[in-house]
Amino acid sequence: MHHYAECIQNFGTTNNYNTEMFECFHIDYAKEGWRATNLRDELLQMIQWLSRQEKVAIFETYLKDYHSTEVEREQEEQDPESPSQPLSSIISKHRCPFLHHLRVYLNRLLPRGEAISCIQLPHARLLFHQLDVWHTFKFSLDTLGNDVDGQEEIDSVRAKPGKGRAGDVGDGRFDVVVVAQSDKAENILAYPGYHHNMYSVTKAIGQNNNIVPGDIVSLSTIHQSCHLISHLDPNISWPSSWNFLLNNWSSKFAYQTLW
Repeated sequence: MHHYAECIQNFGTTNNYNTEMFECFHIDYAKEGWRATNLRDELLQMIQWLSRQEKVAIFETYLKDYHSTEVEREQEEQDPESPSQPLSSIISKHRCPFLHHLRVYLNRLLPRGEAISCIQLPHARLLFHQLDVWHTFKFSLDTLGNDVDGQEEIDSVRAKPGKGRAGDVGDGRFDVVVVAQSDKAENILAYPGYHHNMYSVTKAIGQNNNIVPGDIVSLSTIHQSCHLISHLDPNISWPSSWNFLLNNWSSKFAYQTLW
């Protein structure tokens, strides 16, 4: 017990553990090791037994990590890029008014004076009918100058429709991302909540033309993936109120960039 007194004097109260933890260590490192010996020169045998147990545990961890990596690699190989996809197929699989937003995006790229008016835009004819599609995008995050391990964090974004009829949502995946289309984008966010310090975001509602709100953006404007938490108002039931909290506690990078 004198170890407890010394620990408390040096580091304060012993939070989150008690004597049961050391009892478990005694069972694993002493009793089990003792039972594995022939009761002669037991100390050396116990040390060798513990060393072998640690090697087996390390190898099991390696196999687990290797298996998870292989599974992820197989999933990526089974879902390669889709070259020359018809626009109608993209619209059907992703369940989005892609054609409308594509016209808007291309119209913004035209020089001033050559852009088409909003009234004529729905009737504009595209000079192509197919596009190459990628379902995964990986990119490196900024180190922010204070990484502990010195390794650059890798982020990935997926937009993969379901495999069922008309792109069933059940087995699809569409990640949420943070997009900054201008240098002043950080000033557009509302102030974080008083109690949780997380920004509140709301799903956009369709206009009079009943077109689902959306936009086509450049990959360079995607800063990171993010995690949303559903946030219900006391007097409004979900999903009539599409309010979410931008989770800045999901990772160290998110904590430093979404605060």
